Amino acid sequence: MSNENAQATHIDVHKTLSIIGLEVTTLTYEYDEVDGIEQASLADIDAQLKTLDTIGSGGVGVVFAAKQHQLDRTVAIKQLKMDVSQALLSRLLEHEAKITGKLEHPNILPIYMYGRIEGHPTIVMKKLDGETWTDRIKAKPYHGEVSDLIPRIRILQEVGNAVAYAHSRGIIHRDIKPDNIHLGTHGEVFLLDWGLAIELGKPNIFPSKVLVGTPAYMPPEMANTEIYRQDHRTDIYLLGASLYEAIFGTSPHQGSQIPEVLDSIRERTPLQFPREIPQILQTLLARAMAHDLEDRYKSMESFLSALETTKTTIQYLPFIKNIQQQADLIQTAIGYELEDWKDNLESMILSYSALRKEHNERDLERKVTQTLVMAINQEIERENPSYARRIFERLPQPVPEIEHRLLMVEKRTQLELEHYSEWQRQNDPDAGMSYRMWASGILTVVWGVIAWVLYASPQITYKSSWGWGVTLLIFGVFHKGFRITARNRNIGYSIGMLIVCTISGAMVSSALDVPFEMRMAFVQMAYGVSLGLMGILIAPVFWMAAIPFWLSALLVAYYPEYNDVWTSLSKSMAFGGMTLFWFIKNPTAIRLSFHIE
Repeated sequence: MSNENAQATHIDVHKTLSIIGLEVTTLTYEYDEVDGIEQASLADIDAQLKTLDTIGSGGVGVVFAAKQHQLDRTVAIKQLKMDVSQALLSRLLEHEAKITGKLEHPNILPIYMYGRIEGHPTIVMKKLDGETWTDRIKAKPYHGEVSDLIPRIRILQEVGNAVAYAHSRGIIHRDIKPDNIHLGTHGEVFLLDWGLAIELGKPNIFPSKVLVGTPAYMPPEMANTEIYRQDHRTDIYLLGASLYEAIFGTSPHQGSQIPEVLDSIRERTPLQFPREIPQILQTLLARAMAHDLEDRYKSMESFLSALETTKTTIQYLPFIKNIQQQADLIQTAIGYELEDWKDNLESMILSYSALRKEHNERDLERKVTQTLVMAINQEIERENPSYARRIFERLPQPVPEIEHRLLMVEKRTQLELEHYSEWQRQNDPDAGMSYRMWASGILTVVWGVIAWVLYASPQITYKSSWGWGVTLLIFGVFHKGFRITARNRNIGYSIGMLIVCTISGAMVSSALDVPFEMRMAFVQMAYGVSLGLMGILIAPVFWMAAIPFWLSALLVAYYPEYNDVWTSLSKSMAFGGMTLFWFIKNPTAIRLSFHIE
């Protein structure tokens, strides 16, 4: 180190700090304690570069375009202005070069060399084309269109990736703002100016209790010069502040003088957002720029994740709003017990299902779930559990209470359906018809044969009793078939009652010595009346079966000598008529698999 530099152990940086807006009296800085490259050791790189035009300048530095001869390319070089105190600022320039040189990332401007040009410390870096984000914001301000938010968020995501990489190396930037974000002509995004960056857990060149950074964006811990509290969450605040300006066109902290700006930073006034700003974006900005470090995102990873969710939600916001409007209409219709909400419900479910494949928005999920639960409850009240089940199966999230209620209703409805189905089966005129047809067909033949035998052999006695015996036998064989339906049971009960009444009537008539002809005529008429009642109570076919008995009653009265023939023939015709009726009504009944149970 030269004697001149050695004598500069205490450096007055009064002018340096006044450039960034601070009023101080004296600041001393121990030069020899800084681990760095001495200016005397810097290589001269004049021969490699030829300075061209000025690209831009700031408070203490200026950037030129330069030609790098060996690689035949144009680069950018950054030097200090000639009229500023060189010693400390040279160390700041060296610090920026070393920090940036450690960070190799697509969104961080690469440093090619650090050396001297004409005796001045110089950073050689990639020359950028394009504009700063500040210029872009001014040229294309946000006018409330949701679609305009997406490119702004994408830019911040690129910057966030660079910051996340730096954090992984233990470095925080501390001066993130739109003016330090460069947008290339081909979509490149670079985070520049790492001169105020520090490495966490290592000594740094910045004295404590000295304000550094840009007050219009800085968080409270920087405004309070609490360097020991500054960490990765400080950069998250600055990213939020940059997005704030990208949307609203102004920095979050305003004031005519720096003390006024610093006072506004220290206040705990919540951020205010216009109504057209999506709620999810308001939430992101409010958390990123929370006054207390503990209330901000805990890491860059969590911030970037929230940023991606915000971007995706905003992309689908028109679809989300449409689904929300459909849900509101459906809820209103259900509330007023209207009937025209089902088509809207199907449309909402289809729209939400399509959206959910790409993006699942929690608030919308709750809204859709609430709407579907209302629809399920109404269908349950209307005793329409099948449609309620269809809606339930499309719930985006389980609702145990509604599932329990639906199961209870379904069980009750299932029991009711089973009871109704059994009632229908019991009263189905076609059910059990094969038993009735076979039984009546056999009895038609039996009574027909008995009538012929009685006519051919009048000397044979008790043939009618044989017929009733065979009738009882047939009903005994088919007894299970006559119990499978209510109709068959009623027929069986009725015929059984007729038999009992016939036997009882014969016994009473005999005891009272009623003339045989009158007794038989009365019995035949009783058969006809009984079958007529069965025609009313059971099935109209029994009206047809009653007619032969009424005719038989007349024939018995006029031709009593053939009473056995008339009575047997009437039974054969009655059973035959029912057999023919059932066969005509359902011919397949005779082809059903028949078994005697």
